[in-house]
Amino acid sequence: MNNDQPEIQAPESSQPTTLCPLCQSEIAEDANFCAYCGKQIRRGRAAGITRWAGYLVLVLLVAGGLGFYYLRQQQVALRNETIGLQRSESVISQPPERRTTPATESPIPFARDASSISVTVGTVVLNDITGQQMARIPAAALAGGWLALPKRICLGGYDWQFLSEGRPPTPIEEGIAADDDPVGLWRLRTGLEPDAVQLVAWRPDRPLNWIPLTGTDDPVAVTPVAVEQGSHFARVQLDSDIFEVGFFIQDEKVVGWTFGDLVEDGFLWIGADGSGRLADLRVDDFYRIGFAGSREEELLRALTPAGDYTDLERLALLAGAFRYDSRMAPEDLRPELRPAAVFELMQELIQNSINAGLAVEVADLFDAEILSRAADPALVIDVIRATAAGSGFGRAVGLLENTVELMPAIEADDLDRLKQVQAELYRRWLTNLIQDRDFVTAAETFENGRGRLPDDLDIHLLGVKLALAQNDWTEAERLLAEKTYPPDLSAAVAGLRSQILDLKAQAGTIVIRFAPGSRQIPVVASLDTGVRQQFIVDTGASMVTIPSDTARELGLVISVRNPRRTIYTAGGVLTAPEVVLPSIAIDDWEVKNVKALVVDLPDELGYGLLGMNYLRRFRMDLNTDEGLLLLEPR
Repeated sequence: MNNDQPEIQAPESSQPTTLCPLCQSEIAEDANFCAYCGKQIRRGRAAGITRWAGYLVLVLLVAGGLGFYYLRQQQVALRNETIGLQRSESVISQPPERRTTPATESPIPFARDASSISVTVGTVVLNDITGQQMARIPAAALAGGWLALPKRICLGGYDWQFLSEGRPPTPIEEGIAADDDPVGLWRLRTGLEPDAVQLVAWRPDRPLNWIPLTGTDDPVAVTPVAVEQGSHFARVQLDSDIFEVGFFIQDEKVVGWTFGDLVEDGFLWIGADGSGRLADLRVDDFYRIGFAGSREEELLRALTPAGDYTDLERLALLAGAFRYDSRMAPEDLRPELRPAAVFELMQELIQNSINAGLAVEVADLFDAEILSRAADPALVIDVIRATAAGSGFGRAVGLLENTVELMPAIEADDLDRLKQVQAELYRRWLTNLIQDRDFVTAAETFENGRGRLPDDLDIHLLGVKLALAQNDWTEAERLLAEKTYPPDLSAAVAGLRSQILDLKAQAGTIVIRFAPGSRQIPVVASLDTGVRQQFIVDTGASMVTIPSDTARELGLVISVRNPRRTIYTAGGVLTAPEVVLPSIAIDDWEVKNVKALVVDLPDELGYGLLGMNYLRRFRMDLNTDEGLLLLEPR
């Protein structure tokens, strides 16, 4: 609508004037058209009188002397004539009413037409593939059963029905819809109206009027001020503010439509007239091309109330929908299909499932493809945390990093949130690995974490702790010196420096750290050619023991010549062969030619015992409160 258009001024002339029979404006007596509403005056007045009051024409011809009187009466009659249609409250439901529309449901009633504009007024009801009603659109069927509908409102409509008062529901099955036209022209299967007004092509050289579909107002003269031509429709801006559903007329024929808030501007038909107008697209093809196999269709299936799904099952359907491409812009989606609503529901289902003890099952529903296509940071974070709880930090870290790599452009704030979660995962993972003394995995995790998050000082300090846990004060000191630390980390840094100094003082001493208060002291030693063996320090065992798998890995041959020793275990009395280990090395201290028994401990499979025939070579200082065992060579 162009508010800058000049207003039409009344003609300033001394010519004789008369009143327009339609808008009662004062116009020149010899004018062909009304300058205000576009009404034809000379030929149009006689034609209008003929149409509306044919019998008056005969009377006027006989009673010429009374012609002026009858003319004035006819002008008043035309001014008061009801041309519009009864106002309706029907609009597209927002949010859409999710229920099946029965075939017998009555449309919102409309009045019959007035004047010579005859249309079949009713409501188009669109149901989705699940049978739920998605939209109700006021519409008017013209001659031949043709009616116009905005295409974006129809996307996702699987079943289209036209409901009109006093008539059975009529399917809409085919139409004319071009890619460059926002509006499609559709045709009813049956119930064609031969007496209804015809649809003809708009003529730019003829006056254009607009009539509201759902009101009783008079026609409004309008003028297109900007025209954008498509294949079958011209999209036009108007010189009048029109915000209702209605149609355009020229010479008592329909030439176009307005759709109120559904689609801006007006749409004028520029396609074929009459028998030359042929449908080129079926409704089921329109659905298949524009909606079938889309993310939105899968979301509809997941959201149907008819499905008796558990929270986990519905979550699986929603997650799977993101393997499909989206066919619709977010602003064109029904409210429950918009990303924000879908993600909010998915987060609720995730939390419900985790509370039900199904964190592992939740983690199994998602992969990097699904999360990257969803591209919602809050959803990603919820899934990552569920994965960490259900499947461990390693899988959670991998899923997060793969997702970020696959995601399209990420806003800076969202990327920061994801990096914070990534850092949190690395910190918790490293802490657990160090506590479990899984130093090999911890070292790999630390290198990966500081490579991806080089500025995270907490991860860097965990690397220092890892080195100290392995009694490698040299590496710990080197790592600590690499960074500059803020005041809030000064206490942690001071504690690590103190531990480094303690280890320096203990040079030449084997330092074994274990969980404070624990009754078991685990230690990893290297045997002979580098075979790593986990031992438990046991001052109650007279000899070192190794499991049979380790003996085979060392290539030790056991025969009847090997001495046999009787040992007492929790599982009973055992007889074990004696072998000689070429060496046992802990840290940098190596003891050679150590006797050991080959026995598989029933309660500690895979472990050996570090017995007194090894330990007596050292002075032992044990502090269970601090979890520290010092072995100083004698």
